[in-house]
Amino acid sequence: MLAARPLTEREVRRRLARRGHAPREVEEVLRRLAELRFVDDERLAYNLAQRRAEEARRGPRRVREELLRRGVPAELAERAVRNAFPSGTEEELLARAVRRLAGRGGVPGDRRGRERLARRLIRRGFPTEAVLRWLESAAPQEGGGEDV
Repeated sequence: MLAARPLTEREVRRRLARRGHAPREVEEVLRRLAELRFVDDERLAYNLAQRRAEEARRGPRRVREELLRRGVPAELAERAVRNAFPSGTEEELLARAVRRLAGRGGVPGDRRGRERLARRLIRRGFPTEAVLRWLESAAPQEGGGEDV
């Protein structure tokens, strides 16, 4: 059960309960797994948040939501996200995500295309304020041939 991907304590608890194990057995197994560090919510949260930040596919809000959905305690999820997404790297992460999402065609030249890309970034968990700043900076300069 643990080989496919790391699981949170809540995920292991639910799987064991679904398979019909008594609550007492579940607690004993969880205690032993924690002892052996096979179940470690803190390590899982930090590793997952770091990996998501490196991939630049999801922003901090989306990563926090993923951790919470998987059963990581809120305080721990917040610390892991703050560690993986330091405030100074927000613009760099956003730029990487833009390049990744824009693909070979690059940043769309038209306003609608940039807005569509901005919505995708927000859905992926990047802060709305940062995306709006990016959208503003990506706008063509006066006289740049932008169709109005």
